[in-house]
Amino acid sequence: MLLTSRYIIVVNLVIVTTMAGFLFVNDVRLRRSHTEAALQGTETGVRAAGIAEAVTKEVIDLVHAEETVERVRSELRGMAGDPALGDDVLDIRLSVSLAVPKVIASLSGESEDLRAMTGRDTLLQLDDHEVAEINLIVDGLAIIDAFGVGQVSGMVIRLIPYRGTWATRVLIPYPWAVGPSQDGDPGVNEVLQVGLIEILLDSSNVPEYWRDFRLVHLLFIVLTAITLTFFIDMTTDRMVLRPLERLADIIRRADRGEVDAAETFPQNEVGRVSATLTEMLATMQRLHGERVEALGRLAGGVAHEIRNPLNAISMSAQYLRELTDDGDLSAAQKQDADEVLDMVLSEVKELDRITDQFMNLTRPAKMAWERASINGVVERVLDDCAIVLDGADVVARPDLGDDIPSLLLDVVRIRSAIYNLVQNAAQAMPGGGSLYVATRAERDDVTVEVRDTGRGMSPETLEQIFDPYYTTRENEGGMGLGLTLARNAILAHNGSIEARSRPGSGSVFRVRLPYRPDAGPQTTEAG
Repeated sequence: MLLTSRYIIVVNLVIVTTMAGFLFVNDVRLRRSHTEAALQGTETGVRAAGIAEAVTKEVIDLVHAEETVERVRSELRGMAGDPALGDDVLDIRLSVSLAVPKVIASLSGESEDLRAMTGRDTLLQLDDHEVAEINLIVDGLAIIDAFGVGQVSGMVIRLIPYRGTWATRVLIPYPWAVGPSQDGDPGVNEVLQVGLIEILLDSSNVPEYWRDFRLVHLLFIVLTAITLTFFIDMTTDRMVLRPLERLADIIRRADRGEVDAAETFPQNEVGRVSATLTEMLATMQRLHGERVEALGRLAGGVAHEIRNPLNAISMSAQYLRELTDDGDLSAAQKQDADEVLDMVLSEVKELDRITDQFMNLTRPAKMAWERASINGVVERVLDDCAIVLDGADVVARPDLGDDIPSLLLDVVRIRSAIYNLVQNAAQAMPGGGSLYVATRAERDDVTVEVRDTGRGMSPETLEQIFDPYYTTRENEGGMGLGLTLARNAILAHNGSIEARSRPGSGSVFRVRLPYRPDAGPQTTEAG
């Protein structure tokens, strides 16, 4: 739980910190945009108020409606040519009624042209929100005196689409007619009529602003995603993958017999598992060593007990042969005695060979190191096995690499190991076949590959072939020590051996021998 909690805390802290930074930057940008919009809105309001006051100063009342309208139109036409108005004023339209916001005059003259052509008036289109805000402004006008006529007291500002672009719409209600208050106070007047001015200002830069704003947001999101990915990947590698890789390395080193019980690990889930596994492997290695040592003592005793009577039998058989050579025996009796003696001597040699194998399996290896050619060792083995291979109808097909440097070897042990591999391959082809033996020089070592076209092995058999006394040839007298001795000899050279096989597809044994044993000559064997 400790590793999981730390991992979750670190990842969440990275996410929170990154998002906080993103929100801070975004907030600064939004504040700046808000400030710019407020300043722009203030500027727009001031300009609109000035324009509205310039327009409404001519609208005092509509007693003489036609004269007033004409006066307002004349004022707008004069403003259209005024450079102080600015290029961003798209139109100014004037209405004298909120109930029916009919345009009586406009800066562009379009409303007048439309009325002249069609006889219909242009109406200001107001949505419900605009009407509600305008009514609030009108209610705020309350009771004013005669000097309040035409004054601007509030406005509604909106951003609207306008002819394929964007425009700022400013709606300004203004009182243009007052009358006596209904309360009967002779010194107080109240608003009787309210008109409406619409001012359209160019805001075509709005799409560009929003596009830039979205691009900046997208950039922030991409950078945030990249940052989170980097930190999460780094955290995962440091807190999860590296400990797991270290755990896998412990298992690989244990497979080579390299267990360091003093190694320290971090105090988290994987660290505790690694420490427990290392302790368990060290215990297993120690127990295995004790068992091997006990087996060695047992083997030494058994071999000694077997060898003593063997020596006596051998000496007696030799003496008996000498007697038969000089005795007065018939030819038939002498032939029978010779056959018995030959059989006894043959069995003695076989028992002696078994004793040697048993001793070599358990006793420390005393290596006789010398520089030798691995190709020469392979050729010697194939020569020694030639008669056996011919008798088994097996064709040897050597493929020995060129320019393979000499190796530091115990020639006798390596020759015995390769001999066991070749003999094992020949026995796997009872009906004959091909035996391929290849050598290659690699970067760090030399490989010897022995491949047969025999019956192959099942996965269960493949897992046990290097175990002592495991054999599939019990009925043929196999002891199951040949491959075990071969592996021990190779491990004594700091080498490795691996086997691959499938039923019906033959088997491949690949031996790797370093150019120089890493830690010098070994004096003990693994497994």
